[in-house]
Amino acid sequence: MSEVVWPMGMDRDLSDRPLVFDPKGFLVALLEDDAACERARAALVAAGFAEDGLRVYTSRQILDDHEVYLAARSKTRRVAAAVTDDKELIELYFGAAREGKAALWVVAPGRHDASRAMRVLVDHGVLLYHYFGPNRQETVHVGRASS
Repeated sequence: MSEVVWPMGMDRDLSDRPLVFDPKGFLVALLEDDAACERARAALVAAGFAEDGLRVYTSRQILDDHEVYLAARSKTRRVAAAVTDDKELIELYFGAAREGKAALWVVAPGRHDASRAMRVLVDHGVLLYHYFGPNRQETVHVGRASS
């Protein structure tokens, strides 16, 4: 697999990131906690998904990375985010992290890749899927993702 540029996590300098958060080709599965997320990741690896195409974000990591991101943003990035961010999705994601929920990001260039991952994860207690597809985004609520 070629090098994946992960849209979440501060493993690169913020100045290298696009001005607008608009990932493509990722499926995000929101799970009850960090341990459930690790079990789901292991299931995907066992099903043949490449390990370097999977990334677990613990609830603590999601919140810590977001704090670093907010502190590092320029005025231009704050304005762009105010206009382009999906506030409902953001609150769902970070609200769930505040409740201890974790996220599993899966490289899924096409809808068929996302569907395959969802079939593998069907018995892993996924609360919500969000697919950042090449042409559109989709959210599928499976369980209770946030109070």
